[in-house]
Amino acid sequence: SHLSAVPAVVDGTVYVPFVSGADNPFKTLSEVVALDADTFNVQWKFESEEGVGVSVVPSESTVYFGADSELYALNAANGETRWITDTGTGSVRYVPAVTENAIITAGLTGNSGYVSRVTRESGEIEWVFNNIESTIKGSPAIDSGTVYIGSSDNSLYAINLQSGIKEWEFQTDGWVASPSVADDTVYV
Repeated sequence: SHLSAVPAVVDGTVYVPFVSGADNPFKTLSEVVALDADTFNVQWKFESEEGVGVSVVPSESTVYFGADSELYALNAANGETRWITDTGTGSVRYVPAVTENAIITAGLTGNSGYVSRVTRESGEIEWVFNNIESTIKGSPAIDSGTVYIGSSDNSLYAINLQSGIKEWEFQTDGWVASPSVADDTVYV
């Protein structure tokens, strides 16, 4: 086994995505393991036949992560499945962004990118924005009701968090990876 993404540490627990036995982390047995941050004793282990190729996002009492085309929500205390949602849009390739009520995922369907909003409570898909004719190049950022996502068509997209409708698009001189937002400014 080896790490498939960056671990997350919250409230004395280290959440680690592992992949076992293959060179392609998107097509092999994967695990998310919760370790005690002081002793590194295993608290729980979740196995998936889907490839966990992104970091997990612990938020309150739930751990969220994407694996192939599915988005998972696990109980942070014991690793039990709260829900699994098939995004129906292709692979969840980047770390999801979590808000008070939703999870925003980004990924690929063939050579096109998509962004989707999923409810935190049930995993229901609320909207999918798939009007990106190139590949997504990083995780979404959220600020003031807007989702920001970059792509290989040299664009930064701003998508309304509630409706999933594009607010604007900004063309740059190169690929846009994971944007950051601070003090009402988007950095790419």
